[in-house]
Amino acid sequence: MAEVITAPLAAGKRLLVVSDLSLVQRPSPSATRAGQAIAEALRSWSGLTMVVIAGDLFDLLDPTAGAVGTILTTHADLRDALARWSCQPGHQLIVLPGERDGELAWNSDAAHQLRQATGAELALVVDIEVERHGGTARLRVEHGHQLDPSSAFTDPGDPLDSPLAVHVAREVLPGMDERSGDWLDGIQALPGPGSLRGFLASRTLYRRLGRRAWVLGVLAAVALMAQVPFLLTLFHDVDESLADSVTRTLSFLAVNALILALLVGSSATILLRRSWSSLTALGPASLGTDPNARSRNDARRLIGEQGYSGLVVGHTRSAELTRLQDGFYANCGSCADVTGATPGRYGFPPVYSVVRPVTLLEVEAGADLHVRLRYGAVPLPAGSLVERLIAVPERGTPRDLEVVAELPGGLSWPPHTDDQAIVRRHRRVAAAAIGFAGVLDVLSAVFPPFVRFEWVDRLVPLAVSQAATAVVLLSGVALLLLARGILRGQHRAFQITVALLAGTLGLHLLEGWPTPEFVLAAIVLLYLLANRRSFRAATERGVVRRAVPIVVGAVALACVAGVAVVQIFAWEQVGWWDSLQAVAERMIGIESVDLPRRVNNVLTPAMLTVTVLLVITLGWQVFRPVFLRRLGPTSDIARARDIVARHGRGTLDYFALRDDKRWWFDGDGLVAYGLFGSVCLVSPDPIGPEGDGGRLWSGFLRFADAQGWTVAVLGAGEEWLPLYEAGGMRSMYVGDEAIAEADHFTLDGGRNKSLRQAVNRVAKNGYTAAFYDPAHLEPELQASLLAMMGKSRRGEVERGFSMTLSRLFDPADEGLLLAVCFGPTGDPVAFCQYVPASGVDGWSLDVMRRDDGDHPNGIIDFLIVRTLEHLRDLGKRGLGLNFATMRAVMAGETADGFVDRVVRTTMGRMSDTMQIESLWRFNAKFDPIWQARYLVYPGTDQLVPVALAVAKAEQFWEIPVIGRFL
Repeated sequence: MAEVITAPLAAGKRLLVVSDLSLVQRPSPSATRAGQAIAEALRSWSGLTMVVIAGDLFDLLDPTAGAVGTILTTHADLRDALARWSCQPGHQLIVLPGERDGELAWNSDAAHQLRQATGAELALVVDIEVERHGGTARLRVEHGHQLDPSSAFTDPGDPLDSPLAVHVAREVLPGMDERSGDWLDGIQALPGPGSLRGFLASRTLYRRLGRRAWVLGVLAAVALMAQVPFLLTLFHDVDESLADSVTRTLSFLAVNALILALLVGSSATILLRRSWSSLTALGPASLGTDPNARSRNDARRLIGEQGYSGLVVGHTRSAELTRLQDGFYANCGSCADVTGATPGRYGFPPVYSVVRPVTLLEVEAGADLHVRLRYGAVPLPAGSLVERLIAVPERGTPRDLEVVAELPGGLSWPPHTDDQAIVRRHRRVAAAAIGFAGVLDVLSAVFPPFVRFEWVDRLVPLAVSQAATAVVLLSGVALLLLARGILRGQHRAFQITVALLAGTLGLHLLEGWPTPEFVLAAIVLLYLLANRRSFRAATERGVVRRAVPIVVGAVALACVAGVAVVQIFAWEQVGWWDSLQAVAERMIGIESVDLPRRVNNVLTPAMLTVTVLLVITLGWQVFRPVFLRRLGPTSDIARARDIVARHGRGTLDYFALRDDKRWWFDGDGLVAYGLFGSVCLVSPDPIGPEGDGGRLWSGFLRFADAQGWTVAVLGAGEEWLPLYEAGGMRSMYVGDEAIAEADHFTLDGGRNKSLRQAVNRVAKNGYTAAFYDPAHLEPELQASLLAMMGKSRRGEVERGFSMTLSRLFDPADEGLLLAVCFGPTGDPVAFCQYVPASGVDGWSLDVMRRDDGDHPNGIIDFLIVRTLEHLRDLGKRGLGLNFATMRAVMAGETADGFVDRVVRTTMGRMSDTMQIESLWRFNAKFDPIWQARYLVYPGTDQLVPVALAVAKAEQFWEIPVIGRFL
């Protein structure tokens, strides 16, 4: 067997790669389905000249697998299809040994049987040289088990070499499967050891403990029935019929049943969560790790260090096609049954069920390298009724084989799923429900209850019921405030809300059993307990320590003022101690101490209002989000500069290095953001290795959610919108960035007549342009340019957050371009500073300034034209210009609806101070490519605070009304 086979793929030809068929002697539905798909591809794909089966064609670790020849005889259709195809001229079939059929590397009989039956060549690795326009691209194809320490062979040719995964598959799993019945059904189809403990934990909960859940119901029923004799004795009245007593008893039992169901349900949920956490904590592997991370990193190494264009592997049974830098990473997934995790409903642990996938990877050589991933999967129903009820149905996965990802130009697979989306949805639902419950509590305190049980009046004094009503009012106000903290997922708000809801359940009973409020509070309480993992965000430290003394002082001051009022107007009827008691009672709605009518009519609502205002103030302060008042250490800016230099591609990426931005790092990527109140404003899009955007963004969302921030993205690129929208965020078009193309720009032609005349006029008057590195500028020129900074600025402030750098001539800013226009006297009269933008192969505009002296019109036009010519001389291509707000709407390129007309009119009115229309028309003179930019926000309910944060970040002080407010 060859270690490496180098195989050419001519232009116009195609390559098919499959992996992990795991064939055994007995036929299976998955093997039959995969064989049919492969045979159909061999028949119908035109130009198919190479097929690589990248490992685990057979499952020789299965005790019932049989010999290779016998297995191929069982799967005669697939064997014959491969044999007929491989014997044709120019066709090449290559089989790579994997983890489960590693025997092919040392068993000459098995290898011979495979060659004889199919005409295949055997190797450990295949290097494919793909002919394309501009040169040859190299691809590496291997099974990928050698990249996994638990599955890697030290010497594949040694029959005594057995890695850990082989021992587990051969000696441990078969015995577990045989002795456990359906409890561990599907354990041998797990993708790898990393998912074993999650599988065992899920099956223990659902198929061991779950089947005994009926015991809780029986115990609850017994507990209810045991109360019947006591309740009949308590509620029986000699003056009433037995039927009335039974009715009251059944009503009380219904209340008890609901409370008991809440207690049992919450206890069972907490027990289930704790059991899941305990079970999944066992073992060395971490639950939920990316199975393809190791091989994807190896692909980056091959692409970056060895000049490969891509890596194709199998092994993990997790299909993937992802763009990486100047290449790609592909995983062929599996063509055999795979046991995977399906999320559970209502926050329950995941359910493990079997999926029957088929994955084919196609590589086509042509003008460019085209890679397509074809995927289809049939999910099999979960084993138990409980699992089927809890498992969330799989959506978005095709059942029939179809192209799910394509490079270049297409989307990657699997599609990015924001694991925090469900967390934010839980927070929104809980906040809305708590807000509604708060409104109902306020209404129930103002209006009489719908139903009032007589036994409440007999058992509870009237003063207690009145106090309960007042406390329900205060709890309603508190719930309205807590909804704000719950929306941010703050753990402190969650704890207080749970305690408050539990308390209001009893208060509603004392108040007189208002059914809607009681039921809603019970439902919300159960929902919070079931999804308590979604409410772990932090709150601002030290707020309680600072706020409590202030509130206590305010209460004391209010009591003193109230006592003074009573003593001034009723000192003869009420003493000092009674006055203090009366004031304190009225702060919580009790009126047991009598006061004169006129004093009571004023004092009672006043004191209750003070209490409500204090609760609102305290709640507003206690549930503030985390504010990072200090920027990161100086080492952060060095790390950020390094990442931006290596991975910054967009025209806005360099602006991530603004002085007022913070950076969140994850590996070799970063997210730059600013904090404005509770809104975390991200700009630009995340920066990191290509293909890591989904992981980087998900990690940042987890970080932001842990702080209780509302995340928005300003100036988002169109290519990032699918990633943001996958997490439930929405986007709004805000304008276009103009990208002038130096290699296509020209002053010739009638349409450029006015620009050509302006440039020629400035040049004839003796103006010239020169170009510098602003990090190494002479002090005299630097001083002149700084003096010019404020002369042509419109307004009183330097605006910008997303598209300006906020500094000039910093020695640390290497690679910038400074274009300076000098007048006839040799003095600078205008300048433009540009930051690097490798994505357009050039620079992007940062600052544009001109002197306000007597100069001919068109100085900036002249300077930009000379800059484009300078870029052309350097072999560069793109020059980012100004941002044109709502350009498509202003230009009439969108639908002419009512909203568009309103926006167009508003933008026109604001153009006098904001240069909106003039910037668009100025940019259009250079015939640019318009690159759309968007504002991404969580939802409609958060649009107003996000818009205010954007206005504050961009320093729009001069916008009418909003500017004055800011």
